[in-house]
Amino acid sequence: MDSRLIVGPIGSGKFTLCKAILGEIPFHQGEITLRTRALYENIIGLSSVNEDRYAEVVEATALAFDFKTLPQGDETNVGSDGISLSGGQRQRISLARALYLQANLLILDDVFSGLDADTEEQDFRKVFSPEELLKRRQATVLLYTHSVRHLQAEDYVITLGNGSVSEQGTFDALIAGDGYVHRLGLNGLSESETTSEELIIENNVQEYLSPVDKIKRAKLAVAPNLDASRQVGDGTVYKQYMKSMGWLLAGSAVFFAFLRGFFLHFSTIWLMYWVEDAQSQRPKHHSAYWAGIFALFQIGVLISLFLLGAPIWIVSIKRAGANLHMDILNTLV
Repeated sequence: MDSRLIVGPIGSGKFTLCKAILGEIPFHQGEITLRTRALYENIIGLSSVNEDRYAEVVEATALAFDFKTLPQGDETNVGSDGISLSGGQRQRISLARALYLQANLLILDDVFSGLDADTEEQDFRKVFSPEELLKRRQATVLLYTHSVRHLQAEDYVITLGNGSVSEQGTFDALIAGDGYVHRLGLNGLSESETTSEELIIENNVQEYLSPVDKIKRAKLAVAPNLDASRQVGDGTVYKQYMKSMGWLLAGSAVFFAFLRGFFLHFSTIWLMYWVEDAQSQRPKHHSAYWAGIFALFQIGVLISLFLLGAPIWIVSIKRAGANLHMDILNTLV
């Protein structure tokens, strides 16, 4: 295995280089085939099924524990864009899909960004360390990452800066120089770093980041929390949409929805009263009375449904779409 790690600040060109190596710049034609129903299918993709290889990559990416906690294991539906999964789980599933392929060249872009320190350490050890998965396959790996804690374990390090290669070579050669790797302050540190040592490394990295890069890194740090809120439902999303369609219109929609629910469910209760009266020895009312009231309930359901649907489909969708688009445009500008 020939392992090469490519590092550099945010915006230095790592992702662009990754796409260029893959032949994705420029992109003129082609097709995309998606199979994103269950976790198992996400990992296998369009490749042939090999259960031993599948078990190997699941173990290497520490997904076995996650599968045990999910309701249907690796047959769990991932939802639209993996909405039912956390950011770290989506990241590891993507890595497992790449590892499942029997490829001689793997290009991995920041595969540790959504992982906690312990999971990152475990994945790196099982996938990239000597005598582990990729070493046994004798595959060449280009690993693009912001994480610098594993630099010493790589065969070759390439540093990007301002869209070009600023330095390259073995870790020992670069740490002895005066470039980016040397300024990280990694000399003498091993992979089994304490929390305080990792914090020192992070501070050294932050020192050379621009304000915009620091903001981007902060957004990446809170991404798992955003994923969690999306899974359980974020109330601010509904509040923002109701605000965009107008509070009066939103309030009326809620009222008519409640009114429809009342007519719909109370009609079943009315049927229960009707049956009890009809089965009694001395009915209090004629069947026409019960049937007439029941029909009024059904008419109420139809009217309230119309009053609920008409404002939403005719007015609110158009108004909310325009207001949300304007908010996005103002934010962008």
